[in-house]
Amino acid sequence: MTRSRRALLLLLAVQAALSGAAILMEGSRACAACLAGGFSPSVAGVAGYSSLLVMAWWKGPSGLVLSGIHFAFGVHCALAVQQFLSGNVCGLCVAAALGSLALVALSISVDRVHLGRMALVVPAAAFLAIFGLGIGIPRAPALDGAAGAIRIFVFTEPDCPYCDELRKQVMPEIEKEFGARIRVAWHSAAELSAIRRTPTLILSSGRSGERDRVIEGLPTVDRLRGAIRDLETGS
Repeated sequence: MTRSRRALLLLLAVQAALSGAAILMEGSRACAACLAGGFSPSVAGVAGYSSLLVMAWWKGPSGLVLSGIHFAFGVHCALAVQQFLSGNVCGLCVAAALGSLALVALSISVDRVHLGRMALVVPAAAFLAIFGLGIGIPRAPALDGAAGAIRIFVFTEPDCPYCDELRKQVMPEIEKEFGARIRVAWHSAAELSAIRRTPTLILSSGRSGERDRVIEGLPTVDRLRGAIRDLETGS
């Protein structure tokens, strides 16, 4: 077995393991950036990288294996952009994206002849992830409120214990502290198809050109307090 093939198998195994670890984090809600509900990139990652590992072990770096590597890299790029824009960054996702980049570099060294394939597959995969699978940033609906108040849109589900905890423990502390400086609107998660984890909070200052803050999953009081203060100061 060649050195490049051993490296390929090792990297694919690492990627499958990282995807498996991300599934555990999704299930335990230990990371607010990991997605939950509907399409799960972590589940797809385990299935995809495990399949590529088996094919690479059997036939080596075939065209199908290399195309799969390029496709996965496109999805990782879409996820990285989504997390950057939402302000929630998962360390496991960053590690998986770097591993995917290493696989792409290895694929180029193995097969320089078909670089055009990567130029087609990577953007196609990113496009599919963003538009076909719904990876994106939900936009906040309109909310009437006092000028200058930070607007908080909260999306919940009826049978969500984390939503209950947000309603009963986190938001009362925040509303008591900030008073009229915030305006809170509660919505059903079914209203926005882009919602992947409940509760999801969208914070907006209402100022033109300022990016909204998105918090997926149950935030701590300190985290939500910090996000509100950042919007108030424009930092």
